[in-house]
Amino acid sequence: YQHPVDNAGLFSFMTFNWLTSLAVLAHKKGQLFLEDIWAVSQFESCEANRRR
Repeated sequence: YQHPVDNAGLFSFMTFNWLTSLAVLAHKKGQLFLEDIWAVSQFESCEANRRR
């Protein structure tokens, strides 16, 4: 699984455009559940940062 921020370009990253789909889902449902939220990005994971 790939987190949307992993594929975001500079403009999308800077403007949080990659977050739009989650915001739309929250608006439609009226609330978010844990199942709605993406897992952490592979580049932000503890495992990836431990290896640095």
